[in-house]
Amino acid sequence: MPMELLCIMTYNCTISIRGDGIMFAIGLVGPFGSGCTYIGKWIQENREYVLLSLSDELRTLFKEAYPKKKATRKELQNYGDHIRKTHGGDYLAKLVWEKIQTDTTKNYIIDSIRNPDEISFFRRHCASFYLFGVFAEPDVRWKRVHDIYGVYGKSVLSIIS
Repeated sequence: MPMELLCIMTYNCTISIRGDGIMFAIGLVGPFGSGCTYIGKWIQENREYVLLSLSDELRTLFKEAYPKKKATRKELQNYGDHIRKTHGGDYLAKLVWEKIQTDTTKNYIIDSIRNPDEISFFRRHCASFYLFGVFAEPDVRWKRVHDIYGVYGKSVLSIIS
């Protein structure tokens, strides 16, 4: 069993108490390449949670603002900083929360949380919000980044640093 899934396996209790009408939201945080998205997809497929991503919201906003520009990691980071400065640190969390409010009968995984204001927002708005940190050894992260993005050497180090 991959190390990243160890803490998730102890969280099976949400299925048995789901009948109480309590919505659960699990937030995933971790460094680039740590496996947050992998774990989020695993929970989605095996525990019937809905997976939402703050990064997906950011990519959508970026494409709307710059339809002809390539959304590189650096461009998205800069645009995310701009969005947080102009709309507040919890802006992306608010966008995801609007989606959650359309169906509060489901449980949610929230991936790509990057800012303390986003965590605070979910803690204030969701009574059953649990935050999990996901970590992986640098060589594991390097391999994942390489496999996904096809970059090598110093490029990988600059991405995961």
